[in-house]
Amino acid sequence: MFIHFFRLCPLIIGILAVFHPIAIAEPVDKNQDLTLPHLLPPLAPPSSPKSVSKTELDPGFSNIEETQLSAPCCDNDVQYILTESSTKFNEEGLKDDEIDYNKVPPNISEVNQENFSLKIDQNSILKSPLLELPGVASTANQLKEGEVIFNFYNRLYFIPNSVDRNATAAYPSGGFSWGITDSLEISLQFQVVDTGLPYRQGDFRVNTISDINSGRGEVMIEAQQKIWESESKTEVFAGIFSVDFADANFRFRDINTGQILSQDNRTTVVPALKFPFTAKVADKWQFTLSPTAIFYPESSALFFFRAPIENPGSFGTNFGFTGAISYEFNERTVIWADGFAPFTGNNSINRDSGRTTQVVAYNTGIRYLVNPRLSLDVFATNTLGQTGALALTADPDFMALGVGLNFMPNFIGGNRKYPDSFNPEFVGKDSVIRGYGLGLMERTNLNSEKFNFTVLGGGNGILSNLSYSFVKDLELGVYLDYVFSSIDESEQGISGKVRLLNQAENAPVTFSLGVTLGQTNEPFVNFNTDNRNTYNERGLDRTVPSVFETDQLFEGRLKIFTFSAPVNYEFDSGAALWLTPIIGYVQRQGTQIAGFNAGGLLPLTSDFSLLGEVGYNFSGDGNAFIGESLQDATPWNIAVRWNWNPLSALGLYRKDDKIRPHLELYVTNRVGFTPWLQMRVRDDNNPTVGAGIFIPF
Repeated sequence: MFIHFFRLCPLIIGILAVFHPIAIAEPVDKNQDLTLPHLLPPLAPPSSPKSVSKTELDPGFSNIEETQLSAPCCDNDVQYILTESSTKFNEEGLKDDEIDYNKVPPNISEVNQENFSLKIDQNSILKSPLLELPGVASTANQLKEGEVIFNFYNRLYFIPNSVDRNATAAYPSGGFSWGITDSLEISLQFQVVDTGLPYRQGDFRVNTISDINSGRGEVMIEAQQKIWESESKTEVFAGIFSVDFADANFRFRDINTGQILSQDNRTTVVPALKFPFTAKVADKWQFTLSPTAIFYPESSALFFFRAPIENPGSFGTNFGFTGAISYEFNERTVIWADGFAPFTGNNSINRDSGRTTQVVAYNTGIRYLVNPRLSLDVFATNTLGQTGALALTADPDFMALGVGLNFMPNFIGGNRKYPDSFNPEFVGKDSVIRGYGLGLMERTNLNSEKFNFTVLGGGNGILSNLSYSFVKDLELGVYLDYVFSSIDESEQGISGKVRLLNQAENAPVTFSLGVTLGQTNEPFVNFNTDNRNTYNERGLDRTVPSVFETDQLFEGRLKIFTFSAPVNYEFDSGAALWLTPIIGYVQRQGTQIAGFNAGGLLPLTSDFSLLGEVGYNFSGDGNAFIGESLQDATPWNIAVRWNWNPLSALGLYRKDDKIRPHLELYVTNRVGFTPWLQMRVRDDNNPTVGAGIFIPF
């Protein structure tokens, strides 16, 4: 079912993209004392460089007042400040191009206290919802009308001692929440549970049926309605109704003989109810208490199943309480914790006895806002999912490390009331897009709402990726490195990169964090078995891999997770250096790659550059087939890059553009250029040549 989410993504994004911006404004009292608006984080910027006059606003807009500035920040003397209590503009009152909230008046940072005769109440400035909605457990807070948050999460479970070949541990999910009105919010989440869950249950080994390709996925739909809110807006009470639709197949085998004792393939529907009450204390603390009910069927709790034994117990209706707490350290950082304690029913299984049991579901972590529209989560958890009933279903023994990404895309009008930077000097400003290395994580850092298409081809295969920046400092993409080999594997997957530091915005270096989730094709059985002939011995056919297909150990189709941390430094001359630590985790194998890639770029002329890269791997049995088995080898590449500008005659690219295409010719011994494949060396360390093109648009 998870695959259908990605197939529907273009339709979902297309629908959301047609929403008009929701402008929220409130006049500033002339008699108020001065506080500089650009010093109030997190600040939704004032109106665009060309502020609109009162007469241009919709006639139905209430309580509009002018504020005269003795030193105007804009093209006229009227400025409107965005606040939580403002009335919305009518869609016909302002044109879209007149309310771009990413554009701060160019001289706003130069205005000082002597130039103003107004003060802005910091409590009325809009606070990013990413700061208000941390954690996994639902609170009574919700999005304003027209606001949309997209999210991607993954849980990696730590299995004691080692990663068992039959017990994988990856739980990805993705979805969005949308404020229909100021009182109604809906959410849609697609969640996948690892095919090895729960692995052992009493005297049985439990996992999916390998010849059924549906895997273990679910869709969760949720609606949240605000019921009551205090006048001070510090206490809120809401009702939440969710439904999980889960596709699950399972097989119970005797742990000693391997005999199949029970199996089934079913779709389960699990509704849940929550009534959270949330209180904000001292503007920093937030507390939530929520009566919670989950209506599991008697025989299963989504992906936990009743064992074929006497007195196995049952799951049934769970009633309990959910509690949550969070604390805002500053405008960027929140720590949070939440938990669900069931009093009736069961939400887990006991691995020793095989019977059903109650487990407190918990999550605790930290959220960091890269900018007011982009946040990262790192947390510890024992829950199987991010929302709905799956977020209340818990593993009885193991703990997972969770990582999450939340972002508010710029193409959603309601999101543009929040700036894309905490520094007003750089709000709405693009950086020059330059190419660095050939690797997926070293190629570039895109600006908001820009695409990049790269394709490389040569003796090692066709290597391609398409990425897009939904919001400043974030790139998401898809890639396919199809390798012409029956010895070395291909890889297809999805990628994400978050820029934490930007040298173009006065940081000492550019520093990012990148992740990929990919799947290999059949030749990967050679790497898995440390034998270059396994693919041929098993008579397998080489196919194009797809990350959305179910894994298959015997055929070599396994998931690969990589974590990268590229650091770039660029000199005034245009020369650049970079270093990228890389860790690669293979499903059912554990960490197989851990090392780094280092490189440099040297401009030869204004249009030509020379670049070189070298890597080193510290982990696993080896990264190249030298002879019959894996051994360690050093990956490298050299390339000549031409800043190609063939479209300048058509006016599409100019010499001073911040985005320019380029061509490159390269020599390498790497299998590919994804983080995993760029650390792999071609069989027998044979180098090859290739050419590629990089097209940002």
